[in-house]
Amino acid sequence: GEYNFEGRGNLTLFMQEAADAGLFVNLRIGPYVCAEWTYGGIPAWLGLKDGVAFRQTNDIWQPAMQKWFNVVIEQMANGSFFATQGGPIVLVQVENELPSTDKTYVEWCGTMA
Repeated sequence: GEYNFEGRGNLTLFMQEAADAGLFVNLRIGPYVCAEWTYGGIPAWLGLKDGVAFRQTNDIWQPAMQKWFNVVIEQMANGSFFATQGGPIVLVQVENELPSTDKTYVEWCGTMA
C-alpha cells in the first residue's frame, strides 16, 4: 500500500503544532491503536490477505508493521520531534493492550522501541 500523510494525515504538521503549543506527545504509532475502532485502526484490506494474523508472530504482519513503524519514526526524527531532539514526543507506544499469550511477539515489539 501507499502511505498518505496529506490533509488530516499530516503528522509532521500536527507535531509542529503540538510543539508550538508547548504540548508533550505520546506517539501511538500503531498500527493497532485501540479496540474502539474496527480492526483497531488497521486497514481492513490487510485482514483479507491470506495467512495474515494481526498482532502476533506472523511472517506477513510483522514486516508490514515494522515498515509502517519505521516510516513514522523516520518522519519524526527528520522533523526533530523527539524530546531528545528538543521536540514534543516524550513517549512512543509500539503496541496497545496486548495479551501475554505470544511472548515472542511482545519481545519483537520491544526491539523496535
